[in-house]
Amino acid sequence: MELKFPSIFKVAPRPEDAVLEWEGKKWLSLGSQEVGAGKNIVYSLNDLIYYYPLTISLLDKQVGLTDTVAVSLPAGDYLNTEIVKQLGRRIKDHTGKKAVVMPQGTMAVLDLYDKGHIQLNGKALIIDGGFNTVNVILIDLQTLKPLFTRTYANQIGIRNLIADYFYREISKRVYGYPLDLQRLKMDFLAGKTDLGITEYDLEVEKNTALERFVSDMINKIAGELQIYFSNIEDARYDYVAVVGGLSYYVDIQTNKKFVRGDEFSTVRGMALQAEASAIDFGFGDIKVVSK
Repeated sequence: MELKFPSIFKVAPRPEDAVLEWEGKKWLSLGSQEVGAGKNIVYSLNDLIYYYPLTISLLDKQVGLTDTVAVSLPAGDYLNTEIVKQLGRRIKDHTGKKAVVMPQGTMAVLDLYDKGHIQLNGKALIIDGGFNTVNVILIDLQTLKPLFTRTYANQIGIRNLIADYFYREISKRVYGYPLDLQRLKMDFLAGKTDLGITEYDLEVEKNTALERFVSDMINKIAGELQIYFSNIEDARYDYVAVVGGLSYYVDIQTNKKFVRGDEFSTVRGMALQAEASAIDFGFGDIKVVSK
């Protein structure tokens, strides 16, 4: 079973509405449409680590999880072994479950391999993009070892594509178009907008924004790879794979093999690797595969 919930935790307005008591508070189920007596949103790594046990406990009640659970951390933070150990201990102490911690984006290659999109040889550049955060991993496909990891916040995510690039192009032609992120998302995917009186075709603006965004994104990543590796050959790769929410927005023209996953690619791969339930907990959404 594959499910997605907003990364929002709500305190129950009435005790009888709660599905769980945790840290002295009674909580509504994930994805609850009730207003709640309080709303907690995940903004930082500390928030992520703090709310992971609550996430696991709620999901265990809602959908059922295995005793071992694969969980994710932003790729850049995964390199800090103390953070990995801290998260594992906190999950064990609060839920009794064993956590297998994995870097976000990396295990997407197993899902792509399972679907026949890639072979497990050579190297792949994985771009796991969300609304605000993008994890970039260069991975050895034979060993599944990350050779390079970087997490970008508010630089090359969906928000930047629509608010910085797409909005700029629209504003050149459509006077008074509002800077509304939800509307921008819908109009980008539709390639048009309706302002009530006039409907505008936005395919040209969409394609221009996309071309410039992808060029800037790839140049930024390539530049950091070349700085990181002293030997330019070590920075080369055979596949470019885009997964996460960003996969619905971009198309990359490259001389490498381009592979498009989806927003569940990482969590599916995590579940395959751990042979257990998996949770990909991001700052916008929580994706889960239950076994």
